[in-house]
Amino acid sequence: MADAFDALIHPRVYKPAFSQEQATDMVASGACGAFAPALLDCFRQSAGPICRAVYC
Repeated sequence: MADAFDALIHPRVYKPAFSQEQATDMVASGACGAFAPALLDCFRQSAGPICRAVYC
């Protein structure tokens, strides 16, 4: 899940970077694979604070 999110928020030669909000929505909607509901809840709650701590 973290790897999928990281890939979405960084640009690649074949795609631009998605915003944190877009990437969170994509992961939570299952667009990046199927994840356990409990893990998705944790991801939704922690994605913002983690991004601010790591990328700011």
